[in-house]
Amino acid sequence: MDDSRINIILNQITNLAQGNFDIETQISDNHDDIDGIILGLNMLAEELKSSTVSIEKFKLEKEKAEAASRAKSEFLANMSHEIRTPLNAVIGFTDFLMKSELNETQSKYMGIVFQSGNSLLDLINDVLDFSKIEAGKLELDITKVDIIELAGNASDVISFKAQSKGIEILLNLPTNLPRIIFTDSIRLRQIIVNLLGNAVKFTEKGEIEIKIELKEFSKNESTAKLAFTVRDTGIGISNVNLGKIFFAFAQEDSSTTRRYGGTGLGLTISNKLLKLMGSELTVESELGIGSSFSFTLESKVYKAEKPNWAGLESFKNVLVVDDNENNRIIVQDMLAARNIGSDLASNGLEALQKIEKNRNYDLVIMDYHMPNMDGLDVIRSIRKKLNLSATDLPILLLYSTSNDEYVNQVCDELDVRIKILKPIKTDQLFSAISKVKMIEDEIEIADKNNGIEKKLNIQREYRIMIVDDNPLNSFLAKTIIEQILPKAEINEIADGLLAIEKYKTFDPDLILMDVQMPGMNGYDATVEIRKLQKKNRVPIIALTAGTVKGEKEKCIEAGMDDYASKPVIKDTIEKLIQKWLLGTNRFDLEESNIHDDNKIHFSLDELNSRLGYNSVIKTKILGMARGSLDKTFDELAHSVNIKNMQLIKESAHKMKGTALTVSFPILAALAGEMENTREFHRQHVHELLEKIKMEIEILQNIIIAMT
Repeated sequence: MDDSRINIILNQITNLAQGNFDIETQISDNHDDIDGIILGLNMLAEELKSSTVSIEKFKLEKEKAEAASRAKSEFLANMSHEIRTPLNAVIGFTDFLMKSELNETQSKYMGIVFQSGNSLLDLINDVLDFSKIEAGKLELDITKVDIIELAGNASDVISFKAQSKGIEILLNLPTNLPRIIFTDSIRLRQIIVNLLGNAVKFTEKGEIEIKIELKEFSKNESTAKLAFTVRDTGIGISNVNLGKIFFAFAQEDSSTTRRYGGTGLGLTISNKLLKLMGSELTVESELGIGSSFSFTLESKVYKAEKPNWAGLESFKNVLVVDDNENNRIIVQDMLAARNIGSDLASNGLEALQKIEKNRNYDLVIMDYHMPNMDGLDVIRSIRKKLNLSATDLPILLLYSTSNDEYVNQVCDELDVRIKILKPIKTDQLFSAISKVKMIEDEIEIADKNNGIEKKLNIQREYRIMIVDDNPLNSFLAKTIIEQILPKAEINEIADGLLAIEKYKTFDPDLILMDVQMPGMNGYDATVEIRKLQKKNRVPIIALTAGTVKGEKEKCIEAGMDDYASKPVIKDTIEKLIQKWLLGTNRFDLEESNIHDDNKIHFSLDELNSRLGYNSVIKTKILGMARGSLDKTFDELAHSVNIKNMQLIKESAHKMKGTALTVSFPILAALAGEMENTREFHRQHVHELLEKIKMEIEILQNIIIAMT
């Protein structure tokens, strides 16, 4: 049968299938065609049967693939859950311990555990989502990032392991860096931690350096190009194997995997993440010398004011003693950025010779771990042989050791008052130098306070109630009272209704009452307490951020005994206690004036006067303020969005109280202006909200620097 005949038969089969074929007529015309049609139908049936089998097979394979995919997803989900469950407990209880009473070193270590736990959680999420990265479905979360803080946290994660191997960690962060950039903070930290983790894994001696350089600014300085480098003095990588290291599950060679462990996944994920950020990893390495991994990021930057540490101007000439040359240069550059001159010494003997020759150093920054003569031995010679006391020559000790008990003991013996755990962070260094000056001032203040405490009957166990819905204000008042009356029993109450109930059972000797509180304000609470009053009239002192005329008269009319404007300072509390508890040195309490200096954002002198130069309390106060400002601003912004003037006034009043307590005069003025706004004018309110937001961002940077 030729091709033309086959085509005719196929057409006939088609017509038959479509109902257009008269089979009787066809039979009468040509019996031979019937055989062809039957043959064609049989062939078609076989094809259809084969196609049906293929479709069923395809469906079966598809179902198998989908089942395998579901099984994989379920396995990953279960594994994720199983890993996260104990890790969440680690993070949760670490956070709980960090809020308990810890010494400085314990707090430092718990902070590292907490950061490491969170980093591990991030890494687990990334490993479990590796298929998402491969599929190109991972999205970046661009936020405002403090790269100085991020680099410091990343180095903290690997610092313990590095210290246990005797490896020096260097943070090389030039002072010209734009501190705040816009990028994905979690991914950037993961990349840096990966690189640092590899560095410490493959390095047995020497040093690891993390360096961030400003390569260039855009013309209007709105964006910047930054170069990140992690350098080590480890085993290095051969040129032949350099190309392998960015492939998943690969390392330089199999012996490396056996000796050092690891999957080899870290660099692959890091490089893929960097490609999403428009960058990539580059590496330079030499066997036996070390490796250097680098990448460049271009990012928008935020222009933040440089933090201002008090007392730095007192230091003109500092001696830096460290056997690591790179570390000496880094510290010298840090000091130079603040116009502080410095001399360098590479060992203890050289340091002693310089000090003996030049006794005009304002400060010595001394490394502990040095060969032949360690830092504590050098300090002992300074104190004993050169006869220079802590007042004559303050010393700041740099150390990276777990033997804290010994270090603390010797430091107490040698009157070394400030210590820093390495690696040195810029903020940490200048904060420590600032504390050196504060400690000198504390001695004078302590002498003054000793005289005051002798006049007070501090042995009596007074019962005092502090009623304030702002935990920051409450904590400050409690801290001051504890310094004056160490045996006082203090109860903190968050609103007026609870104060009334507590009054029934607590029987206080003194009540400090905030005026504006949710639920029941201070005026109404005072009225109710007076109705419940027993034989002796308990003094109730109004503490308020309000300064309008007639405020004091309103407090007295409600049944309060005295009035003091926030922010409350230590001298004010002392006078109140003398007047209302001890019955001595009676006087009329003057209202505190609100400090209104729009040239400064933060008044350290005012805060010091309230806290008696107590640096530990000050750090805690500033930390609480940082969280409080974020929360209160969110409340204020929400109130503005829904145009609720009552809520706007309440949030603004709360913010003003915090600002006055912690000496933020500009923020206090802005919040006060928002509070006093009578009607909702959209442009005015939104402009004021934006000013408040910008001021809080400035203050957040100041707080980070101070703490």
